[in-house]
Amino acid sequence: MINDKLVSLVGIPWGYKAPPEEANCLSLMLYAQEVLFGRKINIEEDQSCSSDNLVERSNDISQYMNKYGYKVETPQAGDVGFMPICGYRHIMTFLSSNEVLHILINKTSRINRIKSLRGIEIWRVL
Repeated sequence: MINDKLVSLVGIPWGYKAPPEEANCLSLMLYAQEVLFGRKINIEEDQSCSSDNLVERSNDISQYMNKYGYKVETPQAGDVGFMPICGYRHIMTFLSSNEVLHILINKTSRINRIKSLRGIEIWRVL
């Protein structure tokens, strides 16, 4: 899935401002859902993240996912993945069954291949 919209989502620097200026894994996922798939996920609470609440916010988002979709075993483009990393739930957007768009702390947004789905919770967004 390489297109101009996707290209615009790669290389965004890590931060707490709104994409496309900066992004964290939560804001990148929400932005990618809208830009790539036309889906607006309206988190009911404040969507902002900071270095003080990143762990809490990454855990909160999974509580809202049942309002926007359902769990699946095999991912497809547009699905959302959650994976535990260093005490928080890393959030990513599947671009295919084995590629994700995501961003890690102090890095830039990127596309990576997933070798194993073990430990990843996958949600199909409606």
